[in-house]
Amino acid sequence: MASLGIRQILAGSADRSMLEPLSQLLGKPWEESYEEHLIDRHGRLGRRAIICFTPAVAMDDHTVLKPDDVKWGPGPASIPKGAQAAAIYGDASKEGLFALRLKLPKGYHIPPHTHPKPEVVTILSGTLRLGEGASADQSKASPLPAGSFFVMSPGMQHYVYADEDTVLQLNSNGPWGLTYVNEKDDPRKTQ
Repeated sequence: MASLGIRQILAGSADRSMLEPLSQLLGKPWEESYEEHLIDRHGRLGRRAIICFTPAVAMDDHTVLKPDDVKWGPGPASIPKGAQAAAIYGDASKEGLFALRLKLPKGYHIPPHTHPKPEVVTILSGTLRLGEGASADQSKASPLPAGSFFVMSPGMQHYVYADEDTVLQLNSNGPWGLTYVNEKDDPRKTQ
């Protein structure tokens, strides 16, 4: 799985269709005119880029959360037991932007699944292995260390493994959903 930087995408050296999930997430079309606001004359991402690429912050809300303010609880019923979750912003079950953190223990695995809306993920700590397709194969999953970022388009089949204790932040538009490729993998059917 190739990793492309935002500069490559904006400079036109990559497939600009990769920005489509961002357009869906922001709720407005991605336009060429945004480039001048995102990249300064030295080719650096500006402050406005941080705002545009931080979907958990609504333009009309002000939210500040320090690490000690994060309240962890059990993970959603839609993922295997053992994970912890913390709602950082919004409500994943309702319409609108949300940010959700997941804490996955070493060896944790979410089988192949899809989402109905774009999934924007940042690995905050640990290492997550990300694979694509209908069959999970840990040896084919790409290791993503802390600081890594990925976007999954709606309907994209993917799976994850946690190589070590791992914390990730998922940003999207609610209501959030998860559909397993193989219904037998759905923990809601067995819990």
